[in-house]
Amino acid sequence: VAEAKRLGMGVDMSTGTGWPPGGPEVSAEDATAQVILKTYTLEGGARLEKPLRAGDNERGPAEHLRALMAYSESGEVVDLAGNVDADGNLDWVAPAGTWKLYAVFQGLGGKKVERAAPGGVGYIIDPFSNEALDNYLERFDKAFADYKGEQPRAHYHDSYEYGRATWTDDLFEQFRRRRGYDLREQLPALFGEGDEDVVARVKCDYRETIADLHLESYIGPWVEWCHGKGSVTRNQAHGSPSNLLDVYAAADIPETEIF
Repeated sequence: VAEAKRLGMGVDMSTGTGWPPGGPEVSAEDATAQVILKTYTLEGGARLEKPLRAGDNERGPAEHLRALMAYSESGEVVDLAGNVDADGNLDWVAPAGTWKLYAVFQGLGGKKVERAAPGGVGYIIDPFSNEALDNYLERFDKAFADYKGEQPRAHYHDSYEYGRATWTDDLFEQFRRRRGYDLREQLPALFGEGDEDVVARVKCDYRETIADLHLESYIGPWVEWCHGKGSVTRNQAHGSPSNLLDVYAAADIPETEIF
């Protein structure tokens, strides 16, 4: 970096190896997450006989139950998460009528760093989580704590390629705070069932929440971190589930690419 400066050049680097940011130090808890839905139908007087399980998917385990809601044909909604024990058994007898149960699991997204340098393969980080980003950047802070030399001119974020990143740990809480209602009470609409207008509105609110989190909990803090190191930022925002103009505007140098 110092030699480049002497020659009147700048050195730009991705924040890590390959893209998107990630590596072997990224835990499953900080990695991308996907939402997995399981539904069950019970008639009055019946109970669920088998434990709630999402099962494994081709990208990893999906055993984190985030919500279990029951909806009756007459419009009643019951939160059953507190009725599930550690083994996934549901202690609940359906009241009269037909009930549909929605079990929402958080599964591992499983996407790994692309074109990683030797030793750099690992999970990519959750693009909606400030905690995951902080944990990832902490490694750089520690490694360069005593470094006093020149910094890269810019840190670079390649195009948004986070695979099946559709969820994050605190999405229900973030949704309630930002949109003003409980998404758990609208799970049928979230997954495309029911009145078309309600489905469209709920999906729009979900997408807006994801967009907010990517910009405010991930891209924005990354830019601030880079500025704190004396570097500017370059970002290819295309592909991200956000308002592209907002994400481009957050970077010092907005970029695109042409094939």
